[in-house]
Amino acid sequence: MSGDEKAGTVPEEAIQTVLWRLDVCSPSIVYSSGADGQTYTRDEMKKEVAAHSATGIDFVNAEIDFLRAQASGELAALLAQ
Repeated sequence: MSGDEKAGTVPEEAIQTVLWRLDVCSPSIVYSSGADGQTYTRDEMKKEVAAHSATGIDFVNAEIDFLRAQASGELAALLAQ
């Protein structure tokens, strides 16, 4: 994660990638955020991401971390254990 991501901002390309990924998800999917148990529908999460809210930025960072782990083979190695 870069310094910008830690500071709460992420590149616009990352936001657009995550919005695209949300577009291809089922509209009935529900996301849970943190220990407080707050849930978001796909469309609610898209609004959070588009608004660059704290929840949206956290979601973008998690999605980008997942994509990096998948691309590097780290995810496959963890699943193979």
